[in-house]
Amino acid sequence: MKPGFWISSCIGLLSSLVVPTNATADVVVGDVSVECAEDPACINRLHPDIPMVASADPGERIVFAGRDAFDLTLDPDKLSSADAIPREGIGIVHALTGPVFINGAEAGDVVAITIEALEPANV
Repeated sequence: MKPGFWISSCIGLLSSLVVPTNATADVVVGDVSVECAEDPACINRLHPDIPMVASADPGERIVFAGRDAFDLTLDPDKLSSADAIPREGIGIVHALTGPVFINGAEAGDVVAITIEALEPANV
């Protein structure tokens, strides 16, 4: 596993997690304009083999574009048996955004974050 620390957000409603900074440009992670399967920042678990999708310097603002799990919508009227449950895409229902590599951080470091805002999507 590469030294470093990664952050991932798991927010039930489509929202943004913001880590504060004095930097002028934000590091934006995630793209809710496409389905989870098409967004490299949409993952379904935290695992050391999942590559970092972005990196940020200490103090840099990170905006996570979180998503709900509606990329895979199941119709209960069509699920009369276990065989009727689709297998393709079933792993995306636990949608996470990330991970992000924090430059200079090493395993065991403590990384402090401040959530500035959560902005729910129009539902």
